[in-house]
Amino acid sequence: MIESPTTSIGLQIGVQRAKFAAELRANSGGELITARESENGTSPVVGLRLGLNTQDQRWRLVLQGQYLDADWGDFDDYDGDLTRANALVEYRFTDNVGVYAGYDWFKLNLRQHGSDGVAGLDQRFRGPMAGVPLAF
Repeated sequence: MIESPTTSIGLQIGVQRAKFAAELRANSGGELITARESENGTSPVVGLRLGLNTQDQRWRLVLQGQYLDADWGDFDDYDGDLTRANALVEYRFTDNVGVYAGYDWFKLNLRQHGSDGVAGLDQRFRGPMAGVPLAF
């Protein structure tokens, strides 16, 4: 980590525990077919974080990105990745309370290889975010 009174740059390394679950229901000719599949696993997550703030610590800008590859973990027949990036601006009224607003981008791309073929999921979430940070 590189840190000064107004700047911090850090590498994020951690472990993500995830559970993937899917359910299929089909009705064909009056016959109901259901199937369920679930998988748990852990995988390392890497990321980068940049924080900039004013000298009085009231205003902050935070940029971060994270990446998880299912191949790194113990997810059996699953292949894919999770990518996330966000940016936010925060204002602190006091040392303990503030408000923030920003933008979050999240992508999950997952495939399962089986004897019947490959099933996949590609989900993307993006949009504004806002909140109230409380520091103790």
